[in-house]
Amino acid sequence: MKLDNRTDVLKLLSSKASIKILKSVSKPPKLGEKAGMTKSDISTETDVVYSHTVDKIKNLEKWGLVRVTQNGRSSNVQATNEGKEVAKKIDEISELLQPIDRR
Repeated sequence: MKLDNRTDVLKLLSSKASIKILKSVSKPPKLGEKAGMTKSDISTETDVVYSHTVDKIKNLEKWGLVRVTQNGRSSNVQATNEGKEVAKKIDEISELLQPIDRR
């Protein structure tokens, strides 16, 4: 299921946790690190409770913005190309809404 209607888009944009998670998994990996993050690492980095993180990741996956793969007992979460594009657009919108520095 993709972000098909305005309700889905508003759900995404009105959830600070979803935005933080999407932006977190959209960052390129650091040198020497593999792509993707575990749900626990995402929870820690975004300061979102683990159970809430898991719920938001399910929504992001349903909308086609992240991909979750199993690695034994842990899950690896990566942003899809669409997810990276949405995260980029959210950053652009945030920049537009920043107060103008008037020095």
